[in-house]
Amino acid sequence: MARAPRPREVGASCRDIRLRTELHTPGDGHAEPLTEQSSLGVWLAHPVGGKLLRERLDAHPGTVRLDDVDPMALATADQIPLTKFNGPLLGLDADAISALVAAAAAENSATA
Repeated sequence: MARAPRPREVGASCRDIRLRTELHTPGDGHAEPLTEQSSLGVWLAHPVGGKLLRERLDAHPGTVRLDDVDPMALATADQIPLTKFNGPLLGLDADAISALVAAAAAENSATA
């Protein structure tokens, strides 16, 4: 997965910084396997799982669209395991979550 930019500084000493920049690294392309216990934030940030979860939510009428959720509210749910969202709010049940995990694993192995 791509990593967040990292600030870098160059100078003659720690008090004489002459250049500041951000270093962008592409990452190693490795993404940890997703499980039912992976957090909502991990699922959404995952290159395969995020796409699958958003497609699942968009395909089911009456569920919350993540694009319509206040980013601050979404950030509060970021660390909650996906299995805890079992219910009508996201339209997920144990079978749907298991299917998402299996689909993410299958698509991940197909691209590896």
